[in-house]
Amino acid sequence: MANNYEDDPVKEKARKETEALAAKTAKIFQEKTAAINKLVVVARKISTGDLKNRVEIESRDEIGYLGRTFNEMLDDISQSQAALIKAKDTLDEKVKIRTAELEGLKNNLEKMVEERTKDLKNKIQELERFQELTVGRELRMVELKKKLAKERGGENE
Repeated sequence: MANNYEDDPVKEKARKETEALAAKTAKIFQEKTAAINKLVVVARKISTGDLKNRVEIESRDEIGYLGRTFNEMLDDISQSQAALIKAKDTLDEKVKIRTAELEGLKNNLEKMVEERTKDLKNKIQELERFQELTVGRELRMVELKKKLAKERGGENE
């Protein structure tokens, strides 16, 4: 017996409905596969660091929800990345300002140390001159005392 259902209208109707259902199933499968492939393509681009891509899925099923959630996640990541870049730039600027302040303080301290060192050298020189005068005076006093003692000793004779 041949597979000819034209003689049996019920079987012919079932065959046509089966073909239509198979065509609809193939179309749905193709649409879902295309949507998943869009997700894969964008995911690959994102894995290289390109966060500008978005998934364009307009269906209102689970795959559409997944695409919208994926895009929201990318938006959040992009915003976080922008905030991190801004925070880094702000921190870099603060470091630059603080470094300049510290450099200024260092230069001021170096000048103060240089001036203080110069003052101390002058004080040391003054003390050395005073010591020379004092020692010289003491030596002259010792000589004068000897001379005086000699003269007094000579008077007693």
